[in-house]
Amino acid sequence: MITNLTDDQIEALSTKQVEAQSSAQVRSLSSTQLATLSAQAIATFSTADIAAITSRALAGLSTGAIAALTIAQIAALTTSAIGGLTADQLEALSTLQVEALSRAQVNSLNALQIAALTSEDLATFSTLEIAAISSRSVAGLNTDVIAALTASQIAALTPLRFPG
Repeated sequence: MITNLTDDQIEALSTKQVEAQSSAQVRSLSSTQLATLSAQAIATFSTADIAAITSRALAGLSTGAIAALTIAQIAALTTSAIGGLTADQLEALSTLQVEALSRAQVNSLNALQIAALTSEDLATFSTLEIAAISSRSVAGLNTDVIAALTASQIAALTPLRFPG
């Protein structure tokens, strides 16, 4: 069983060996074990493997591993896993990766995560994605980001989205 391997043993797995793991095996990896995998190894994960990653395990990935995720892998992250992204990990995402976030994924971002996004990141959001930012997360938008939003994006922030 892969979970019985030590961190050193997990780290020693070749890319081919990592690629051969089932989604259930990926899901069984602890956050520490997952964090020992290289960005190249994580890049070999199928979208089903990525969808199996928990928020705790996702939080353990290096910023390099997060930056190496493909657009399809970003789209495969579950909304509960997205909650595990740290501010540093979100800052490591490219604009294209941020653009790949679905409305449901955007809605699952908390205020600290929203605060980690740049005005360039938010510029990629459609009005539907802007509208998906939860009312509790709108507080994370800093003044520079608010100033950079288009008129359509501002209009998508309904009055219910602004804390009272």
